[in-house]
Amino acid sequence: MLTDNLKEKLQDGLSSVTEKIDDMKENVWGEDRDEIIGQFKDKGTGKVKEVFQEIADSNALIQRSGFILVDLEVSLGLPPEIGAIFHQNKKVTKEEKEEIMKEAEDKKIVKIILNCLFKASDYYDKISIANYKLDKIELTLGLAPGIKIIFSKAD
Repeated sequence: MLTDNLKEKLQDGLSSVTEKIDDMKENVWGEDRDEIIGQFKDKGTGKVKEVFQEIADSNALIQRSGFILVDLEVSLGLPPEIGAIFHQNKKVTKEEKEEIMKEAEDKKIVKIILNCLFKASDYYDKISIANYKLDKIELTLGLAPGIKIIFSKAD
């Protein structure tokens, strides 16, 4: 049975995390959401192939950003959606992020992906959940873009 003091601490912690999640949703997508929707609106499987190729061609750049592409998936709805799962294997400096974003300037989808990954990583740094670490970031690209941040128990 939880004591009143412990319940209050848990509720305060939950409120803090909830506020930070709401802030992140507003900050993460911004212009990227409109760009993603524009990229996928009225596009078919040709767009899926194009996005997969752009991601494959930029794998070294993605790895330099501190992330490893774990999985790519596609939902063959109308229009299709692409899912990408990343694992963060290192932190990069602000200067490195800026350099990487400059290199991705002409690759619309990769630039959006990198921007979302950096924002998700920054978000994790802000909330810092005790005994949990950032494990994976799942991005959904399509008419309803989304980001899922997965935490796992730290060793």
